[in-house]
Amino acid sequence: MLINITGGDGVGKTTQTILLGAWIEEAFGCPVRFATKGEVLDPVRYPEGRMFGCSYSELAEDIVTSMQGFSRSLFLFYLSAAQICRYPPKSGEVVLLDGYWVKNLGTEAALGIDARWLEGVGMAYPEPDVTLLLDMPPERVLPRQLAYKPYECGFAEVVNDHTFLENQRRVREALQPMAKRNGWPIIDADQDIERLQADLRRVLFPEIEARLGLREPAR
Repeated sequence: MLINITGGDGVGKTTQTILLGAWIEEAFGCPVRFATKGEVLDPVRYPEGRMFGCSYSELAEDIVTSMQGFSRSLFLFYLSAAQICRYPPKSGEVVLLDGYWVKNLGTEAALGIDARWLEGVGMAYPEPDVTLLLDMPPERVLPRQLAYKPYECGFAEVVNDHTFLENQRRVREALQPMAKRNGWPIIDADQDIERLQADLRRVLFPEIEARLGLREPAR
C-alpha cells in the first residue's frame, strides 16, 4: 500500500509521517517502509547512488540550486522514480511517501515550470492508494523558525521570511487545486502535532483496513 503525505515546506510532513509509521506498525501489525528522496544517494541500496558523490544536504542546498528549468524538474522527479522502480511495495507492506513527486510539482510550478507538464510527467508514476495534503497558510509556518533553504525560497538572492512566504504561497496555489481536482483529503496542518496526527489517523484508518484487511486491535 502506498500512502503519500504531501504539502509545502514546513507544514510537518516528515514529523507526521514518522508518527504514522509507528502507529501503523503497532495498530495493524504490518511492516512499514519510509521513502524519502535522500535515500537514493545510498550506494548500498541504490547502486546508481555512486554517481552523486555528495551528501543530501549538498545536493539539496547547493547542486540543485545550479540546475536550470525543466532539467531540474526531471532530476527531482527522478529521485522519486528511483525509489519506486527499485523497491515497489510488497504485499502487505505500507510504504509512506514523504511528498513524492507531487511535492515537487508544487515547488517546481512555483519556479515557473508548467504545472500541466509536470502533472503529465507524474502520470507515469504508480498512483498512491491515498494522498493527503497537509495545508496551512505559509504565514503560520514562520513561528516554527525554520532554517530556510534556497530552494524553499524560490532561489531568491536573499533567503529570509519574505522570500520564503512569497515562494510558499505559489507552492500552495499549485497544490490546493490539484488536491481538489483529484479528491485528495486536505488536512488542516495549522494545529499542534497530536491533533494533526489524530486527524490523519481518522482518515487513514478505514483506508488501511479496507486495503489490507486488517483491523486495529482493541485497547
